[in-house]
Amino acid sequence: MAGWIIKFLLEDGWTVRGTVRDSTQKDKFKHLLHEHFEVVDADLLKPETWANAVAGCSYVCHTASPFPLEVPKDEQVLIKPAVEGTLAVLKAAAAEDSVKRVILTSSVAAVRSGHDSAAKNKDKVFTEEDWSIVEKCEPYSKSKTLAEKAAWDFIASLPKERNLELIAINPTYIVGPLLSPTGGESSRKLVERLMKNDMPGVPALWLDVVDVRDVARAHIAAISSQVPAGNRFLCTSAGCWMMDISNMLSKEFSKFGYKLPSMPAPKPLIWIVSFWDKDAAALLSSIGVSVRIDNSKAKNYLGIQFQEISTSFIDMANSLIDFGFIPDLRKKQ
Repeated sequence: MAGWIIKFLLEDGWTVRGTVRDSTQKDKFKHLLHEHFEVVDADLLKPETWANAVAGCSYVCHTASPFPLEVPKDEQVLIKPAVEGTLAVLKAAAAEDSVKRVILTSSVAAVRSGHDSAAKNKDKVFTEEDWSIVEKCEPYSKSKTLAEKAAWDFIASLPKERNLELIAINPTYIVGPLLSPTGGESSRKLVERLMKNDMPGVPALWLDVVDVRDVARAHIAAISSQVPAGNRFLCTSAGCWMMDISNMLSKEFSKFGYKLPSMPAPKPLIWIVSFWDKDAAALLSSIGVSVRIDNSKAKNYLGIQFQEISTSFIDMANSLIDFGFIPDLRKKQ
């Protein structure tokens, strides 16, 4: 997602500075190299590295936060860098007079998690007014909720003369094309497994989805002074069942010889598989549960016209094939 933000900013004529933990690993960002793009080293757990990163900047997009490929044994593995990293960036921004506004990438995980009653109340629609219930959150949702709350508390604590503005972008499950083979590691797993038919069946899992390009454009739109500070914006295109995703991809790629799963996986089967498949274990509590999310605020204030999710998944699958994560059967046609 950060790569798409940088790409669009450069295309729009901005001068951009990006941060990485190790700028010597140029292969990870060579696709973004541009005469108006500068790379500096910074680390979420090294607050002293951020003053140089934000020096002279007008706006800061803080997108970095750990996303687990599996649930960690120690939740602090996620919480500490999320909270401390967010505060490190904000403190550096507050100390740099040139910085007018910070755009924080939060998550829907800071909005809807821990609401057990929502599964029973089909009329419940989540909005920006909702917050996840920390005491009932799993580690990732807890890390995103605590990090965003810490950000708002920090902004509120600043003296009035330091008018640093904050906007939070809260995307749902981000999909769409990769810009490089080093990106999208956490979000690509679902499409990769479906395209490889690497699951015993399709679980009844509901996903609220948004295209990475729309999320990037939301961050850029939030820079505008026309968008009032102090707001959160839920970014989502639509919700669907995992079987819908498999069917979308099958409709597009079966003609090339890809065979995607088409049989539903009953919850008891997923429970059995969860003993050796960590991905299956992470799904158990969400099986059969759908939610509703209001994206009207992002549409109205940020001007985002969200892409059709079928386009997002097809573009993502094609990029996974292009980068070699999925065998390319298209060449045989």
